Amino acid sequence: MMQIKEFVMKYKNCREGQEKERFIEKHILKDKYVSYPEKIDTCKAIVNASCYKKIKIGETEKTIFKLDSPARYFSYCVAMIRNYTDLVWSADKNVEEFDLLAKYGLIDALFHYMPENEVDTMKTILTMVLDDLMENERSIVSMMDGASDGIADMLNTLSEAAKGLVEETGNDNKTE
Repeated sequence: MMQIKEFVMKYKNCREGQEKERFIEKHILKDKYVSYPEKIDTCKAIVNASCYKKIKIGETEKTIFKLDSPARYFSYCVAMIRNYTDLVWSADKNVEEFDLLAKYGLIDALFHYMPENEVDTMKTILTMVLDDLMENERSIVSMMDGASDGIADMLNTLSEAAKGLVEETGNDNKTE
């Protein structure tokens, strides 16, 4: 296990070529397999974090839908590096450490040595989870379904109110 900052400093001290490649490769967990349910959970967390934003309106906090593709890419890279390397991220410096890795081309270098089938599977699942969200919550059909449920509820409420009014009016006519 090695902190990101330490990894980058040691990488910089390596000689060009094979020494740098070997250094990167020795920090890859080549035989690691992340289970399918864990991959799905990770991708759902990435999509939720990059598609919903909390905003404050007065005293209340509201969650709105807002795509943030750079946040999705960042979260995906961090998750992959956490899952398939022995590198450790600081709890409060993820962006700084990400930039440090990016500055030296280490994000792509780390991905290059990760098990290709694992990288491809995570990309596929991430795309599927995002597609599902867009279809289930943001498509015209899903919006119409939501609107029709709301309209049906509203009509049911109006119908019940009208029925009650008719019954009251009918009862008032009987007493006269």
